[in-house]
Amino acid sequence: MTTPSPRPPETRIELTDAVVQYSQVSVNVGQDFIATTKDKLELILLKYQDALRAKHEWIAPAGILLAVLPTLLGAQFTDFLSLKKEVWEALYLIAALGSLGWLAASIVRSYRTRESRGVACVINRIRRAQPEADSTGPPGAA
Repeated sequence: MTTPSPRPPETRIELTDAVVQYSQVSVNVGQDFIATTKDKLELILLKYQDALRAKHEWIAPAGILLAVLPTLLGAQFTDFLSLKKEVWEALYLIAALGSLGWLAASIVRSYRTRESRGVACVINRIRRAQPEADSTGPPGAA
């Protein structure tokens, strides 16, 4: 068995020199630091959570309305469980009107909170919660 011969020196590549020679380095280490209290941050995040929840709030009332409305429009109500057919019809009408009102209110709420759902909005709220810089300088400076 023969040992492999070493490579000639001209075929070696100095990797670090090649990387440095043909690479471009961009530095982006600037940061904005925001210092706030836990209670302020919690209030801001709760408002953000409410805005996110409002985005999908319309689904439940729409589902109820879609289930009740065809029954109300197409059913022949009869006396059942000791309730007269007029009572059944009134119950379905109340359910349809209630879910319609709930649907309208949730759509309005979703529309009003549409701009409060982004991450940038949360960051801006956190920044606005900070006290304005005092023109007299840092505390203790005279």
